[in-house]
Amino acid sequence: MYRLKDEIVLLKNKNDTLLLKNEKLWKLVISLKEYCNKEEERFISRFSKTLKDIFSPTQIEMLLNPKKKVFKWTSDDISSAISIRSISPKAYRFLREEKKFPLPGL
Repeated sequence: MYRLKDEIVLLKNKNDTLLLKNEKLWKLVISLKEYCNKEEERFISRFSKTLKDIFSPTQIEMLLNPKKKVFKWTSDDISSAISIRSISPKAYRFLREEKKFPLPGL
């Protein structure tokens, strides 16, 4: 009878220890998820700052989300694309299709 009581106490202690460990691990998981989300935001911010002199905001958005197909191109984007295409349609196709440069389809 005493052996069973001792075993019950031992198992309760072990269970309490495991519950505490589980709680600590969940807190760690939550903090790591928050860190990953913040790191992703920092990456997007740095990426946008670095490329803002080269690409328009719409083009940067397209680079960040390549699977998203529908973009609302601004008039500046379209006018720049028309300028490139009027100089050389072949160069425009090369940039858009071969180099995957984010340009509107004209």
